[in-house]
Amino acid sequence: MASKFKSSVEIDGYLSISSGNWIQVSDGTTAQRPGSPQVGMFRYNTTTFEFEGYFGAVPAWGAIGGGGGTVTEAFKTFAVSGQSSIVAAGPTDTLTVAAGTNVTLTTNAVTDTLTINSVAAGGVVTVQRDNYTGNGSTTAYGVSSTIDSENNIQVYLDGVYQDKDTFTASGTTVTFSTAPPSTTEIEIMHFVSVDGVVALDRFTGNGVIITFTTSLSITNENATQVYLDGVYQSKDNYGTTGNDVTFVTAPPNGVIVEIVHMKAVTASGLNVNNFTGTGTQTDFTLSTTVDDENLTFVFIQGVYQDKSTYSVSGTTLTFVTAPTNTYTIEVMVVTSITLTNATGDITEVIAGTGLTGGGTSGAVTLTNSAPNTDWQSTIQTSDFTAVAGEGYFVNTTSAKITITLPAGTVGNEVIVQDYAGTFDTNELFIASNGTEKIQSRTSDAKCISENATVSLVYQDATQGWTADNIIDNPAIATTDCLVVAGGGGASTGAGGAGGYRTGTLSITPATNITLTVGGGGAGANQYNGEATEGSDSVFDSITSTGGGGGNRQYYGATTNMSGGSGAGSGGYPPAIKGSGNIPSTTPSQGNDGETGVQSSGVYSGGGGGGAGAVGTAASGTTAGSGGIGATTTIISTSESSTYSVGEVSGAAVYFSGGGAGGSANDTAGYTPGTGGLGGGADTPASASQYGQNGTANTGGGASGATWLGYTASPYSGGAGGSGAVILRYPAANTLTKSAGLTGTMDIASGSEKIAVFTAGTGTIQFN
Repeated sequence: MASKFKSSVEIDGYLSISSGNWIQVSDGTTAQRPGSPQVGMFRYNTTTFEFEGYFGAVPAWGAIGGGGGTVTEAFKTFAVSGQSSIVAAGPTDTLTVAAGTNVTLTTNAVTDTLTINSVAAGGVVTVQRDNYTGNGSTTAYGVSSTIDSENNIQVYLDGVYQDKDTFTASGTTVTFSTAPPSTTEIEIMHFVSVDGVVALDRFTGNGVIITFTTSLSITNENATQVYLDGVYQSKDNYGTTGNDVTFVTAPPNGVIVEIVHMKAVTASGLNVNNFTGTGTQTDFTLSTTVDDENLTFVFIQGVYQDKSTYSVSGTTLTFVTAPTNTYTIEVMVVTSITLTNATGDITEVIAGTGLTGGGTSGAVTLTNSAPNTDWQSTIQTSDFTAVAGEGYFVNTTSAKITITLPAGTVGNEVIVQDYAGTFDTNELFIASNGTEKIQSRTSDAKCISENATVSLVYQDATQGWTADNIIDNPAIATTDCLVVAGGGGASTGAGGAGGYRTGTLSITPATNITLTVGGGGAGANQYNGEATEGSDSVFDSITSTGGGGGNRQYYGATTNMSGGSGAGSGGYPPAIKGSGNIPSTTPSQGNDGETGVQSSGVYSGGGGGGAGAVGTAASGTTAGSGGIGATTTIISTSESSTYSVGEVSGAAVYFSGGGAGGSANDTAGYTPGTGGLGGGADTPASASQYGQNGTANTGGGASGATWLGYTASPYSGGAGGSGAVILRYPAANTLTKSAGLTGTMDIASGSEKIAVFTAGTGTIQFN
């Protein structure tokens, strides 16, 4: 006969058996385990929330059916925000989590879960903007960097979006099928390198409010697109600071303001879909699945469509109202970040770089293995040397800035951001430390893109530092130069020519180089005035001396007759001429002036020296002539005429000719002298006339005045001609100049370029 127990039985508090189809064993915390355990003991651990048994050897107490002992479980369930749960398929499964910036990781030891949430605040955006004005004829326009795909650019004419079939993109050039009309504002947006999310904020204007606050902070104005009732707004119409978008003029009352903020997108993930409306069709199938409506940009006939006019589900875009028949429809889709599960025994979650994790028995250990960028709070406003792993805000508003890169090891990173949006006007120059390459080249580099972010990563000795948004900055081996000083003024004696010097200099790019163009000396009353010498011209280490000032008719020599070329003397004894090549240079920068003479009541002035020959002395009643100037091949005859420098004679260009002497007399007879080729002035053809000026931008000397009579002369000699500085340099380089200099730069001349400076003082830079 079978025995029958009561509905429940409890034995010594260790075992409970119930008629309700369960059995309860002893439970307690880990600390409450028996002090003298026996092999085979079985209990429930309320600390670890699992059944456990005593094995009698290491590990002694171990989990039964849930960890410990010889049974292992890599992980249980991991919840990924916006995705299906990831569940371990076996005891050897592992989990790798790559998270990076703006991904939050949360673990819970009780439930053994890892939660990954993407935070919408991150991502470095590189979106370039190029602006032009149409002229009705130009079809091709350049952009700041190479275009990898036509999908990566958006083009607007006067705020109207242009379909991709209206233009082509190749390299750094966008070519329109039809030239944009004259005065049309052209804006080309180029998504070069972007990483993260796209945000959308919608407002309604009231005609008063000019500032609208977005949901995310804006670090780059180029990464925004603003539309008023679907009409694209040029960047000139608003500015951004932090979360604020501020319009120049308040949007009118009732206007829909839509601000698209590309906080992070992947340029390679830009997809374009083109359709044609039928007047009845509302649904259109896209080439890729859309996770977020904010990641779409829809244009009908070039007009942006508010998000309220359509919806997206999977690969289907549905309009509220069917687009008009034959209207063009262009849909741009930005691929979003996705978290996916790998198949097989290993489950992998990818959400960036930098964090890895894994473990057993439900435990998760996370290790940050990626280097974090240490952003410097001090704004860089002058040249500096970077440190690996640091980020810098660089302000080039006042001047160009050079950053010198450190010695690199694999994976080192240096990041630079355009603080004031001025890299396009004052470039950021990037120099190596003298041993390592930049973009696989030994030459330095530069960034000329407004609002650019330059992320430099060191790869190896072959590639060196590599980055987007930079271009090569070739060094200049040699630059030929002609430096001509201002010519001397005249009295009776002629003015000497300005010094004439040439040279070939090695130039360091992005270095300020001093440049001065000397003016001509002033003329003086021939009776008792003192003419002045011309001013010096300077280019870097080369200085040409101004020409000497001509001697007066009476009372001896003046103190400023010597210079680049010497001045001529007056006719009254003692007749003292000026010396050339003062100070001495090799080769000589000029020649002596010559003496005047008194004869038959005529006082004739001597000629001024020129760069090519001495002046001629006066003879009898004939005034002295100016010495000939020197010829040059640094500039052609046609270029000389175009830019009004030098004097063209035949097939040659002359500079620094001496002036002709003047004449004072009590009789009617005298013979004028001739100015030297290279801008030297001739003696006036008739009596009682002011002297003539040397030709501007030649360094030519002035001529003396002519006078008939004994009373104090009212006539003055002429002024010397101003000088010039002319450079010839490699076509690969460009020049910039500071304020205060007058000149024309980057003139194509054969296989090279020339620059012609005609006035002022300041600095130039070769880039």
